[in-house]
Amino acid sequence: MTRPTARAAKNTATIQPKGNVDGWGRPIGSASPPYNVKCVYEINTSKRFKDNAGDEFTPKTIIYYELPAQGAPKLGDTIILNGDSQEIKMVRVDDPASVRGKPDVMLATQ
Repeated sequence: MTRPTARAAKNTATIQPKGNVDGWGRPIGSASPPYNVKCVYEINTSKRFKDNAGDEFTPKTIIYYELPAQGAPKLGDTIILNGDSQEIKMVRVDDPASVRGKPDVMLATQ
């Protein structure tokens, strides 16, 4: 994590991975267990992002944290921040070669 982000990460969020589903939306196997991350976040910004389908959206929350051992979350996973559960709409991981320490993750929810 970059130094400014690491020093500022005073909040804790919980990431709940979404399990795999079959063609009818029924769960297959079990989802990975939820895990906590120390983070910083912004809410109600005017920033605009594009999701994987190329559709533009304004996120409800933007969350920054250090890449954990579990790796980056996937689209559709849930993040719980201050008791509010939100679906992850966009995930960006900084190139590890371009940062000191562990890469930063940026999530946008909707």
